[in-house]
Amino acid sequence: MLIRFSVENFLSFKELSQLSMIPGKGSSLAHHVRRENKRGDFSCLKSALIYGPNASGKSNLVKAMRFAQLMVEQVARKGHVIPVTPFRLDAETRDKPSRFEFEFKANETSYAYGFLLNRESILEEWLCEIHKSTEKTLFERITKADGSVEVKMPGLTLPNKETKSRLQFMAEDTLPNELFLSSVNKRNLSEISGIASLVSTYTWITSSLKIIFPDSRLEGVEVELASDQEFLEVFNRLLHYFNTGIVGIATKTINFDSSGVRLPEQVKAAIKDRLLPGERVIFSDLDGIRYTLRRDDEGKLFAVKVMTRHHVAHREEDELFEMNEESDGTQRIMDLIPMLADLQKEPAVYVIDELDRSLHPGLTHRMLELFHSYESPTQGQLIVTTHESGLLDLELLRKDEIWFVEKTQEGSSTLFSLEEFKPRKDKEIRKGYLQGRYGAIPVFGPKKSLLDVLTAD
Repeated sequence: MLIRFSVENFLSFKELSQLSMIPGKGSSLAHHVRRENKRGDFSCLKSALIYGPNASGKSNLVKAMRFAQLMVEQVARKGHVIPVTPFRLDAETRDKPSRFEFEFKANETSYAYGFLLNRESILEEWLCEIHKSTEKTLFERITKADGSVEVKMPGLTLPNKETKSRLQFMAEDTLPNELFLSSVNKRNLSEISGIASLVSTYTWITSSLKIIFPDSRLEGVEVELASDQEFLEVFNRLLHYFNTGIVGIATKTINFDSSGVRLPEQVKAAIKDRLLPGERVIFSDLDGIRYTLRRDDEGKLFAVKVMTRHHVAHREEDELFEMNEESDGTQRIMDLIPMLADLQKEPAVYVIDELDRSLHPGLTHRMLELFHSYESPTQGQLIVTTHESGLLDLELLRKDEIWFVEKTQEGSSTLFSLEEFKPRKDKEIRKGYLQGRYGAIPVFGPKKSLLDVLTAD
């Protein structure tokens, strides 16, 4: 569960900005809150919706999370420049470091993990175990002026001096542009005890945090639909629930070397040469048809594609459609359905940029209703950016679940919650938002004709 995410001096976020999933004092929609399990623990909201005009910084907040995630995931190389983009509209911030921090709960323990960096190195890095009123530093790292890395581990309970020496060696071997967390987790940890917090942190950031951009496509769903009957049944039920007109899903295994997979022979050969046993790759052919290519442990290749089934009047057999023959909205629904299935069983955190992209407002509303269903509680969290003002309904969302992003006159993004305005429960939030009561809406000059705009000095 995400507790808070903080970012400073990255893209349009000049000042320290924080998205908090800690609930406010309101008691409405109590089932939207996952209560703490023990004293001193954090309660967390299940969702957050982020509004704002175009270019306000909504997507930059999601990009900040993804950048921090990639820094943890990626393998650093000596001398490589870190691709961080500080706030560019102030000469003083261009050369200042950028800051990122996740506060989250994993395996019933709450942590704060963050780092401070510039384009040359990770200047600082830290991991703390946190409670409402106390925190314990597990490790803190600094990179010195000569490029050497120093890591202190006051809060790690290590079994012996040998283990401590091994970790210190890893610290000294960490590159200036590499995170210590990544360095440790990319080595063999099976024999090391006392570092469960480092493993939990790495796993949460790289696996439990799932970020979806407007053009993201779900990877590997073809194989999952072909091999998991339970998942296929859930997928079909949700397609029916959202009234897509699709009566079912069919998966088709294709001979990768056949003419049906339209790719140049040299491209096919390159894909086959690089795919190792147990690996899979997603690709689209020249017709825009998407496949998952998998090489099993014995070295055999399988290319699988998903097709949709539609009922044909006066015929028993269904008609099969290619995925790219479906509407953009239907394809978007099909990319989001696995998320709903996953959230029923896993404590994942899904962050979706432009949830309403290609979706009808009523369908977006229904999706959030389904996520917050009291009868079938989800295990994870849903954090989305959206323009859909129809979701601004206090019967659907709590005040502390609604966030706004807007730009200052100097071009920096600010992030704030509807909770700050303390609107009444009976207030029509959507109308107030569109009237500019809460900010974070487009501001235009006086009305003009197109000719006046095009000929203005």
